[in-house]
Amino acid sequence: MTGAARSARSLYRWATPHRVRRWAYSTRYFWRETSGMARLAPPGLARGWLTTVRLLMCVKHELPFGAVRHFAVPVWISSAGRVFVSDWSEFLVIAEIYRPPGDYDSDELPADPAVIVDVGANIGLAARFFSRRYPGARIIAYEPDPLSHRVAKRNVAHLSQVSLRNAAVAPEAGQLLLHRVAGESWRTSSLVADQPGAETFVADAVTLDSIIQDVGAIDILKI
Repeated sequence: MTGAARSARSLYRWATPHRVRRWAYSTRYFWRETSGMARLAPPGLARGWLTTVRLLMCVKHELPFGAVRHFAVPVWISSAGRVFVSDWSEFLVIAEIYRPPGDYDSDELPADPAVIVDVGANIGLAARFFSRRYPGARIIAYEPDPLSHRVAKRNVAHLSQVSLRNAAVAPEAGQLLLHRVAGESWRTSSLVADQPGAETFVADAVTLDSIIQDVGAIDILKI
């Protein structure tokens, strides 16, 4: 890097608020990682709408009103139908699951599982994928964040084989202090309290042992 480039970077850091720099960085990352996602939607209006929502998600989490930041918007995916999303990280989840080769579309998974447990369901897209691939399986999904859980309920409402529970899975049962980062619902954990704009909430927690006692043998455990 030249001296002029270093000086320009220093000036940018000095003159630009940290929140704006973080937003610019996350937007560049999101835009790069979701490149080509429009092809996942059916041609025509659905594809144009997905691109519009993708643009919206770049700024939505920076808006001042919580109800607007957390508002879920529907998009249409060819292999999944209507999917509700509330922030840009959930587009990355869509890409992981539905953009070929999908992360969960593996030949190494059991051919005919009876019980699938999804720990950290986020907005329910993995549970939804498994319900289509394994229509005879019972799926139990756990999501501790009440905001993500609310979106997940909309995404799996039509799936009778999915049981969605608003709880965390932890080494000990009880309650956990967790934190969410605006615009990044997939990062909800106990470790992001120092992130700018982090919000704190309390979640009920159950143990994996108690889940096994409840459902019996687990054929697929997604964490």
